[in-house]
Amino acid sequence: MRGVREQGGVCGVAWLQLITPSEAWRQVTIAPDCSLGMEMTTSTRFPTGYGDFQLQSSDGVICHFPKSVLSYTSGFFRGMLQLPIREDSSSPQMTSYPLIVTERAEILEAFLDLIDPNTVAPQLNAQTVRDILEAARKYDVPVIFLWFQREVKLRYHDVDSRQTTESFLLSNPLMTFSIAVEYSLEEVGKMAIAELLGCPSEHLDTTIAGVPIEALNRIRRARKERIKTYIGWTQKLAKGDPVHVPIGMRSMVVGFGQAKTCLDCLPLRIDWALWLIMKVQDSPRWSTLQECIEQPVTCKPATCSVHQSDWSTYVRKIQPKIKGAIESQEEREAVWPF
Repeated sequence: MRGVREQGGVCGVAWLQLITPSEAWRQVTIAPDCSLGMEMTTSTRFPTGYGDFQLQSSDGVICHFPKSVLSYTSGFFRGMLQLPIREDSSSPQMTSYPLIVTERAEILEAFLDLIDPNTVAPQLNAQTVRDILEAARKYDVPVIFLWFQREVKLRYHDVDSRQTTESFLLSNPLMTFSIAVEYSLEEVGKMAIAELLGCPSEHLDTTIAGVPIEALNRIRRARKERIKTYIGWTQKLAKGDPVHVPIGMRSMVVGFGQAKTCLDCLPLRIDWALWLIMKVQDSPRWSTLQECIEQPVTCKPATCSVHQSDWSTYVRKIQPKIKGAIESQEEREAVWPF
């Protein structure tokens, strides 16, 4: 029996193909060797009396849960609980022994929280989300995947501390992408790609299991192309509008309007351009450029009031054009499958 538990997702599940339906529950629920020598405890979140069905975690915690909820939310348990039961004295009732599962207590309780209408769904946690989603796939519980798709983009606000936590997508974009690939979650995948193409570079330096190497390389190549585009806009911002001089029927560019700077302006303008390039190389997205644009370099009004006025006017004029071009490009890049 121990070998069956190691091969199957639930202790004794593999036996269902070898025995008659009337004997299946005896094999699944008793499984005495699975808990041999293990200290049993009862879950404080799902104590005795909470439900008419018992689930035992791999580390010996027993959760009591309503069969009706399990049957309604899980295709696996719905099929199992509909098996015919032999009701003679030698066959134990299905509620006599817990069903032993391979999930540890932390995952089992979180799994039950997500399908229990009387509890609040837990927040996404990078340490447990993969195990919870794997349990959802194993036990055929679509509602848990809907929970993930909803929660992945939400920010959490702690009323007591008045602190706001970034969404799971923003804090774990690479893990979000790997989960989307693993479970074919298209909308989540698109959001993850959009975030990875513009997020701070530190998020791409981590190692996450389940991320296809080719997909990760494509993301890095797309980021490099995006950075080139952003640096082009940066150069345009730093230079300003071209100055045309008519020569016969044509005109020649002889300089840029914003390049006319005093000695106070010039080093400040260079520092600003280099700072902008550094920012977009680390996080190539419109919000990064916008933050830099809204903090343009200015000289002392007493020495450079004309240049300061010209610069502010130019930035306000070009900003909508940059925003439209960049947002259009970012939308085209977030395609699935990647």
